[in-house]
Amino acid sequence: MTGSCLHRRCRLPRVMAATGPQWSLYPLLAIIAFCTFSLSGLHVFFCLPFHILFAPLLAGIVALLTAFHAIFLRYPNRTDFVLQVIAAVVSSAFFFTSGLETFCLTKSRDDATSGGDICEGVTYRTESLVASCNGFFGNMQSVVLRNANWEMQSVRIFVSSCLTALAASQLLITTALSFYSAHETKLRIRTYHYQLVLGLLLLISALFHWQYCCLYYFVSLPAACGLLCLTQGLTTRLRPSPLSRSLDVTGTLAAIGLFSSLLFSVLCTISGIFDWRLSILRHCRWGDGIMKGCRRSLHFSYPYFNWQMPQIEHEITSIQIAIYTVILIFSLLYFYFSMKSTFQLRKRKERNLYFESHQH
Repeated sequence: MTGSCLHRRCRLPRVMAATGPQWSLYPLLAIIAFCTFSLSGLHVFFCLPFHILFAPLLAGIVALLTAFHAIFLRYPNRTDFVLQVIAAVVSSAFFFTSGLETFCLTKSRDDATSGGDICEGVTYRTESLVASCNGFFGNMQSVVLRNANWEMQSVRIFVSSCLTALAASQLLITTALSFYSAHETKLRIRTYHYQLVLGLLLLISALFHWQYCCLYYFVSLPAACGLLCLTQGLTTRLRPSPLSRSLDVTGTLAAIGLFSSLLFSVLCTISGIFDWRLSILRHCRWGDGIMKGCRRSLHFSYPYFNWQMPQIEHEITSIQIAIYTVILIFSLLYFYFSMKSTFQLRKRKERNLYFESHQH
């Protein structure tokens, strides 16, 4: 301890030993990442539908770098946290593609369910790439399969299922380690940080909401909520003020409106599938001319102009339901963070008034 610290209290840095259950996740992450990296070669060799994305290879490399960077540290630091967040984001994309790939490989091509139609879309979008890959590796694949007495489809399902399990494990571990590093490095994640991220996610989802002609897409409510959420975060970040609180209250109301409109959109979509006849459903036809024009342009866009109409409608409906579900989750988070920010600003104002009164 230095001489300057003898006469006043010094805040010493917190040093965490490289022990405990949290640190045991780093070697586990390294093992999972190595397995993912190893299976990425088989993923390309057997020409799985999403082989061109090289998702297992990328996820394995990022996770290996993250794990070994942390293993050689005595305690977490900010760089470790950033690497873990990047690994979690990459792992989430890897998990989505692997899960969809496994789901479609286990489905029959002639399946009449909505899942089959989604897989028809995946097959149509990737069949030319898969054919090119099979043309390149075809002879070697035949030799390997013949010597091992395996079937191509069984091998593909096995590889894809293993990658899906590894992706899920990798996503859980990197997410847990991200929270652990944020806690140990005393990283202050405020509500406005969540609002900024959520605003960007709402804007991205609003693009899909517009692209796939979701109900009332022309109102652009998800985009408006995304911009408002970004404004709330920026205003609170720069300078908390009564304007920030007013924006948070407005954001709370906007989140309720977004959630209600999406619930009604889901009801309209489901009623169209099951042919329900309810008086309230007449509002589903509001802006019907605009909706028909959007659907018509979507039908003639790539890759739908070569599809049959039932396939187009089934895939668009499935994608719309997925978009509604994602934005519904975002609207709930938006409501929560807006309410939380509102009461945090109120408590901060009361605390400032308390200190000012005692100073006088």
